[in-house]
Amino acid sequence: MSSNWWGAVLAGVVVLSSTSARADVRIYNQDAEVPIWVNWDSFEAQGIPASWRDPFMSCLYNAIVKWRTIGAFRLKPAVYGYTTRTVASSGEIIVQMNEKHVDGSRVASTFGTGSAITIIFHRKSSNGTPWTFTPHRNTTGAIDMQGVAIHELGHAFGLDHEDGITTAVMFPSVHAGMRHGPTTKDYTDVRALYGARDYDRVYMKRSTDNGVSWSAFSTNLSSIGVTTSIDPTALRDTSQTVFFYTGAGKNPQWIRGNSDGSAYDTSKWFVFGGERSIYGTTGHGWNNDYIMAWVDPLNDAMQIRMVKSTDGGVSWFGVGNVAGATTIGTPAVHKLTDTVWILAYAKLDRANPNNDGQVVTRVSTNGGWNWGPEVAVPVPAYYRALAGVSITSSGNSFIRIGFSWSDDILHSKYLVRTLKLHWDGASLVYDGMLYGTDETRTQPSLAKSLSGMHQAVRGTNFAGVLYSRTSPNDGSAWGTAGPEIAPGSLVTPSVSAHRDYSFVFAHYLQ
Repeated sequence: MSSNWWGAVLAGVVVLSSTSARADVRIYNQDAEVPIWVNWDSFEAQGIPASWRDPFMSCLYNAIVKWRTIGAFRLKPAVYGYTTRTVASSGEIIVQMNEKHVDGSRVASTFGTGSAITIIFHRKSSNGTPWTFTPHRNTTGAIDMQGVAIHELGHAFGLDHEDGITTAVMFPSVHAGMRHGPTTKDYTDVRALYGARDYDRVYMKRSTDNGVSWSAFSTNLSSIGVTTSIDPTALRDTSQTVFFYTGAGKNPQWIRGNSDGSAYDTSKWFVFGGERSIYGTTGHGWNNDYIMAWVDPLNDAMQIRMVKSTDGGVSWFGVGNVAGATTIGTPAVHKLTDTVWILAYAKLDRANPNNDGQVVTRVSTNGGWNWGPEVAVPVPAYYRALAGVSITSSGNSFIRIGFSWSDDILHSKYLVRTLKLHWDGASLVYDGMLYGTDETRTQPSLAKSLSGMHQAVRGTNFAGVLYSRTSPNDGSAWGTAGPEIAPGSLVTPSVSAHRDYSFVFAHYLQ
């Protein structure tokens, strides 16, 4: 295995009724739930440490979450648990490990008959040397098991290799970017097989007691068919609410409603038809001055795009150049003052994958029309975001950026962290961090109300338990998690509030 990650081969040999031609093929019925079982005993039998079990399972969960959210296709793969079986039954996937493949350059293979699919990690290369796998974020040139899992799951769903697209998850050799996929060609191909996921609907709940309790709140977002599979964002202005999201067709979209979000106007529902958004779409602002941001997957560059409105979202214009603002997840844009805006994101660095997930910021001091250079928040290098980031503030003094992270110390923990910063009139200054034991596989959602700061988190399991907590503006820790907002959602709820009012709202999908 070479240090640049390009020395090993991933393979998918899906044996169906015919093997005469290489082509994508649909293996499961549309909307089927696909059980995924792990034969962990087979990993330990090949010398994998028992302590890797939970980290590896998290790699597998993360891979499935990315296929289901970014891929957003009509299939429901889910981890069911452990098994000692080595042969898959119809309609399921078994993940296991053996010593090596007859082609000793392979690190993993996928094969099966019909819809009974087996994914096999190969422990050794042709010369009997163990592959240098790692079950956590790679910083040493090892083979990232999450990236391998994402690739092999693509085969298990019926995708063949993409030989000519080196950034694609389905490229046949291991590369660092696999853990951030699927990319454009990957999700386009899997949707061609199963269709685009378009049946989740948006619902709302409201808290009138600072997040202590939540109650259902009527909105027409569910009845008019707004749908997404990626984390949305809602902004609450004095006279209206604006909901930003990535639609089922991967277009950045927004719709405007009344002040409490109970009624959205379909005549004020817009789509950037010529654009694509691979992650969530975000927006912020007040007094009819808004900025909307999304991530353009063109050529897999993952470049952040932004537009600005000065008339409450009626018309939009391109803002200043943010070339090089590339990310691995949903970015966050935030209006700090009438003139100062902050863009925060988890960095994607194709040249040096060790920087992937680094939380960085850019600042505009002229209303978002021009932006300063990228500046990394000065935290230890082991803090790397798993997905996107979120941001909120209470004036210049109390700025918060939220993300989830994991490294080679914590392994399977995807802990929520909140950065504390302030604006000194010329730059953002890092003040510390809010810690905790909560975990999520996406970024948390943040908002500021009259009562304080609010955070909503999606649980790590597929039940998608959603809950929230609060903190004073100058708080050094988040309070105890409140009751469940809603079960069964793939995405983080968008918690929203107006800085001058105490009510807090949550948009979530089911």
